[in-house]
Amino acid sequence: MHQLDIPAEAASRVEHRYYPAGHMMYVHEESRKAQAADLTAFVARVTG
Repeated sequence: MHQLDIPAEAASRVEHRYYPAGHMMYVHEESRKAQAADLTAFVARVTG
């Protein structure tokens, strides 16, 4: 996070997740599904 020049409030909303597929989500269905679920939950949390 140190490389991002953003307000502390915004930085507190940044979340990190790691998946077995790494950056190649399209080749590992389990990771792709987990990422989709995590993104859906994140959007729901931050939009109320």
